[in-house]
Amino acid sequence: MADTAQARPEAAPSPPEAAPSPPEAGRARRADAARNERRLLEVAVATFESDGVDVPPENIARLAGVGVGTLYRHFPTRRALLAAVVAERFAELAVRADELLAEPGVDPGGAVRGWLLELVAAMGRFRGLAAQSAGIMAHEERVAAPCEAMHESFGRLVYRAKRAGVLRHDVSVEDLLLLSCSVAWAAEQVEGGGAYAERLLVLALEGVEKTKR
Repeated sequence: MADTAQARPEAAPSPPEAAPSPPEAGRARRADAARNERRLLEVAVATFESDGVDVPPENIARLAGVGVGTLYRHFPTRRALLAAVVAERFAELAVRADELLAEPGVDPGGAVRGWLLELVAAMGRFRGLAAQSAGIMAHEERVAAPCEAMHESFGRLVYRAKRAGVLRHDVSVEDLLLLSCSVAWAAEQVEGGGAYAERLLVLALEGVEKTKR
């Protein structure tokens, strides 16, 4: 009796699996990406310093010698690039506060004042940064950890100054940070703002420092 069953079609052969990338290739790509990001940040710092923070990102990519696509892979927006620069400054300021805490015999009030002067100088280094700082800190996650570290380190300086009786007890860390950002913004509005910023901050701090009798 003839076999009347229909022949089953043969299954199509599976496509060959792509060969995995060698580990060295993956490491090389990561190294290239890290170098590109570092280069973009270095160029951004120099460009923000000379031209302000509103410079087009495309200019930074061109000066860094990378394509615009590479820039946007690392920093999707101009504010994200600015946030990365700000995050590094905040990290440096956190370290500086810790250094002041560790210095033997440092004047507690002078340490607070000196640190705030450094913050104002950092904010005034890039024209337009002070006006955008609140939005950056509120919406850019990259700034969160460095900002918190800076806040905590400076908070210890403030606490020590209060214990020493040279700073009013009702003054908060947030008060002093906001005051400093306001001073940096105000100094941008006048010619020769760097020296004026220091004068404004000293005048403002006279209202929060305890008068010695």
